[in-house]
Amino acid sequence: MTIKELLDSVKALRANTYTDAELTAWLNRLERNVWHNLVVTHARFDGLPEELPVYDALTDDETELMIPPLHDEIYIHYLCMQIDLYNNELIKYANSRALYNTAWNDLANWWNRNYLPVKRITFFNVDSGEDTYIDPLSST
Repeated sequence: MTIKELLDSVKALRANTYTDAELTAWLNRLERNVWHNLVVTHARFDGLPEELPVYDALTDDETELMIPPLHDEIYIHYLCMQIDLYNNELIKYANSRALYNTAWNDLANWWNRNYLPVKRITFFNVDSGEDTYIDPLSST
């Protein structure tokens, strides 16, 4: 799914007065959540960016989003949920939140089934009494 496809879908589903910049800020929040909770905690696979993507007004509308097409409906559910929340439409928000939570659980379960978690190892230095943390993702 591209940024343009997402914004067009959300605008068709929820009439709103939010700017593309506001919708894109919410998109960044979701991408950051996926990045920190799924991408960096699991083995990498082809097609993922090397760094957390950040979208703004200068980003090409045809930029592909990070979540694979099988689960990209989470973007729509998340933005609709945010619109409902900030419009103070709490019944719609509750429904949108349920759809988002289901989509998140489906995505997380799929990610866990298909990609091994990254092992993080902590070594204890008995002599100094201090913990030494070694991050397996770092190059040092």
